[in-house]
Amino acid sequence: MKKQFKTIALALFATTLSFAALANTENPNAEKAKTFDVGMYYDYNSGTIKTFIEKQKGDQLHVTFLNDEGEELSGSYLNKKMDSGRVYFDINSLPTGTYSIKVSNGREEIIKPVDISQPSPVTVVKFSK
Repeated sequence: MKKQFKTIALALFATTLSFAALANTENPNAEKAKTFDVGMYYDYNSGTIKTFIEKQKGDQLHVTFLNDEGEELSGSYLNKKMDSGRVYFDINSLPTGTYSIKVSNGREEIIKPVDISQPSPVTVVKFSK
């Protein structure tokens, strides 16, 4: 019984290690800047994309919201003295389409794609008695 328990425990441990190693591997094709990092999420309550940026002091970053043709719809700068910042993009009035958020310091850039789709209208039917 003890031998079976040890074998099962060893198998579980090996499986856990293999999954942990798989989870820690990074995608070699992923965009990664060396001097700054970008995170973002969509806030349903306000209809904005909230972008969070951490960077090294001394670099100025340009954060832009681009349409599918690469035209700048909105932009903001993080100055050289800042080591982090937040930029919000209101997307309530934008039509369905593919957009992107570009963060660049002139030498490096990260481009994050954003797909916007409007929900189809729902027809409400009420029955009366």
